[in-house]
Amino acid sequence: WVSKRGSFAEQYGLIFELYKEGHTWFIIVEVLVVLFLSVLSTWRPSTPSSCNGRNFMITLMMCLYSTGYILLRPFAAPFDNILGISLAGMMTVSVFLMSIGITRTLPPTSPYFTFSGYLLFVSAIILMSKSSWELITYGFDVAMGRRAGVRFAYNNLAVESEMQDFDDHNTSLDSPHSGPGNLNSLLASQRSSVNNPVFDRSIPLL
Repeated sequence: WVSKRGSFAEQYGLIFELYKEGHTWFIIVEVLVVLFLSVLSTWRPSTPSSCNGRNFMITLMMCLYSTGYILLRPFAAPFDNILGISLAGMMTVSVFLMSIGITRTLPPTSPYFTFSGYLLFVSAIILMSKSSWELITYGFDVAMGRRAGVRFAYNNLAVESEMQDFDDHNTSLDSPHSGPGNLNSLLASQRSSVNNPVFDRSIPLL
């Protein structure tokens, strides 16, 4: 969890700590899907064919989104993966049923629209419950000082690494094989490390 150079998850853990290592990029996919659906939802087709085309694109996007969840399983916890796959699946089925109802010009009381509305309602309740639970657990983490402990450990590792680098430089200077050229290069590297520190303590840690 705490690396010597400070990982991306350490700085923005609230957003990315749910994902597996190497899968934090999946949140970009989720944001793009939301933006894509938002743009298509604001589109007002003027003809039935364009309306069917819009619904087809929305359904295709949701199918790809659900498939990505099933294949990648981006979250570290199995429960989060199961929940994510379930939510994506319910939304995909809901969009698919609505597309069928609109294409066939069925009335709003059709079972297609009714069942689709139930699925969207249940998925919204689950999503809000999950978000509330994550905020509650984050509050417990802050109250217990867990994240403060991470920040303290990160700063200690930073100091220890700098002291180790300083000791290594002194050892090289005391070496009988170190000449003027080596001395100058070591001094230059020390000045470079001062001007370009490895650890940026101005970066906020959650």
